[in-house]
This record gives sequence, C-alpha cells and structure tokens, in this order.
Amino acid sequence: MKSRFVLEDYVLQLRSIPVPNRLLLAIGAVQRLQPLYAYWSSQGAEGAGGMSLCEEFWGSARDNRLPSAFDPDSLRGSNFIDGEDFLTLLGEDFIESAELLVCAFRTADDVDIAYVVRRAFECSYSAASEMLTDYSVSETSVVTDELAFTFETHEWVSRELQSQELDLADARHSGDRTELIAQLRDRALPSPLLSRPELDALHEKVSSQ
Repeated sequence: MKSRFVLEDYVLQLRSIPVPNRLLLAIGAVQRLQPLYAYWSSQGAEGAGGMSLCEEFWGSARDNRLPSAFDPDSLRGSNFIDGEDFLTLLGEDFIESAELLVCAFRTADDVDIAYVVRRAFECSYSAASEMLTDYSVSETSVVTDELAFTFETHEWVSRELQSQELDLADARHSGDRTELIAQLRDRALPSPLLSRPELDALHEKVSSQ
C-alpha cells in the first residue's frame, strides 16, 4: 500500500470516477475527521455541531443541492486557542476541511475535492508524527528520512490511506449514487481518523511534554 498522498495522482484517479460520485469522497474524508472535532469541541464530547454538519453535507449530496451556510467560528467556540494546543489544531482540521468541502460543492472541481481528502491524510500524518516524536531528545526534533518513513507507515496514516482507497474503489464501480452515499457514510462513521482511545493516548502524550 502507498504511504503518501500525492495530489496529482489523486486527481488522476478522480477522473476515472463518474462526476456525480467524486464529491462524495471528500464528504467521507470530512466525516472521518469529525471525531477529532468532537473530542475537543466546545460542545462537549458528543460534538453535535460537527455531526449535524456532516449530515447536512450528505443530505446536500443526496438532494443535489449546495449545503446551507455555516459559521466556522460558531464551531470553534472558546476551547479553540490558535496555536496553543495540538489537539485543538486537530479539531481545527475538521473545521477547515469542512470549509474546503463547501468550496468543492460550489466548484465541483477535482482539485478542490482532492484538497479535502489530502487534509485528512495530512492530519493523520501530523498525529502520527506528534505521537512518535520524543521532544526530550534533541536529535529527533529534526525529521530524518528514516523518521519520516516511520511516520508515513504508522497505523493511523495507513488506515486513512486504506479508507481513501476503498472509497475510490466503491465510487469507481457504483452506479447508484444513493447506495454509494450509504456505503461511504457507513464506512466513515465506525472508522474515524482517530478513535477515542487513540485520541486519549495522543492527548496524554502531548500533555506530558
């Protein structure tokens, strides 16, 4: 399995997929990011705002309409402190990916769709690198080729890339858009970018630094 997300390659893969199915891949990526927002949300562990936003995206795709406007700042709330906390930045990744997704809805451009999916990869890579980097050892503050390979092959990164590959395969072969929406949504919901125990472990790691 590949260990990197390459924007140009992903755009080429999108071109083998029926146009109406392409946007659904980006919604799946945003859905996988939603638990990161829920974990650090000002609305508490349930993250209702993020979940309802994902449902709005799926519904918009199902009904072939643009999603309703949303206020990113209303999702940020008081818990989001710019540049202060790594897990806060993971929650911010969800919000910013949702903003990118709204743009993709408007343009239906393959590159805009790929930007959303790339954001999920970047988030998995950042989380893996944060988990694996020992900041008490000065040598590891520099990302060597060997260390970068360790990040790229971490299970969180591999799992996200596998989800992307499975989504691409389904979108390529599905002729029923409603059925495809159900497939992608049902895969994304139980397969978040990071699970609650993984987020707990990451939180403990960054808090101890």
